[in-house]
Amino acid sequence: MRGARWGIGLVAALLCLLLLASAASATAPLSVTKIKRDRHSGTATVLVKVSAPGRLYLTGRRVDRTSVKSSGAGIAKVTVKAKGQALKTLRATGIVTVQIALKFVTGEGSVSSTSRAVTLQLGARS
Repeated sequence: MRGARWGIGLVAALLCLLLLASAASATAPLSVTKIKRDRHSGTATVLVKVSAPGRLYLTGRRVDRTSVKSSGAGIAKVTVKAKGQALKTLRATGIVTVQIALKFVTGEGSVSSTSRAVTLQLGARS
């Protein structure tokens, strides 16, 4: 009898370890791979590497909020556009730096986020 209880406890402990390991691997890491600036329109496109299908949200104090849907693992593109005082500064000086926050939510509900500064440039229009 004593061996049977010990066996059940061991199985339960192994199941807990497996659940923790699968939860840790189910996180949705994301990383910014590249930033492409469009000097004509004063915007930037941020290329973000995502690990699963889900939705990528872009927020920030002085930028337009937007989101894009990812159908699978790969690269997601999201556009950064200045608004408010940042847009005024961009038009006046031709350059502004804004802080953006990126949040990725998978279909299963796990969340990963990062933030970074992005410099927007507006060239002379002819």
